[in-house]
Amino acid sequence: MRSAMQRRHRKKWPRSSRRAGGRVRRPLLLAVLAAALAWYAFPPRTIPDDAFATLALGGRAPRFHATLLAPGAIAPPALRGWEAGQPVALDEHRGMFVVLEFWATWCKPCAAVRPDVSLLARRYASRGVAVYGIAYRETAGRVLDWLARNGGADYPELQDEGWHMANAYSIHGVPQMYVIGPDGRLRWHCFGCDSLPERLYPALDSLLGRP
Repeated sequence: MRSAMQRRHRKKWPRSSRRAGGRVRRPLLLAVLAAALAWYAFPPRTIPDDAFATLALGGRAPRFHATLLAPGAIAPPALRGWEAGQPVALDEHRGMFVVLEFWATWCKPCAAVRPDVSLLARRYASRGVAVYGIAYRETAGRVLDWLARNGGADYPELQDEGWHMANAYSIHGVPQMYVIGPDGRLRWHCFGCDSLPERLYPALDSLLGRP
């Protein structure tokens, strides 16, 4: 039991302070509830694929020179037989569509998208579409470790030494993807890149001349 002296010295807050705290918390709670209801009643519109593209679609794609980190199991016929450590440049892909996927090992949305990218690579390899993964600001060892723990590389992975590709394509967040046409121009972009079968597949079909 507390002594009489302890009870006397126990600090008591004024009732006005307690009432003020309640008055502050109640409007904040109401504001949060109102925002949640507004989000539910008026969901945001679908964001266009080029909304976050920092490079103008239709413009010339930046040239790149990278190192093949992992060849992957899926590649167009023209690129089969490439080995890890081989230099890779955009100029070697003239006449081909190139899909660049910027991702990171720590990025959960990237991991969720990768099965769709694998399916994309498998579906369009015979049409001469080259798909490359580029880990954003990652070391080769960390990327290879992640791939080993997650079933390996389905499509080729490039090592972006010095982050030159990320800088050239103005990548400041992942996942992001760019499609480069046979003429070396940027044709498609996404940030977040969810629902790829519904978004990118029709775009590629149109670019490849399918009805």
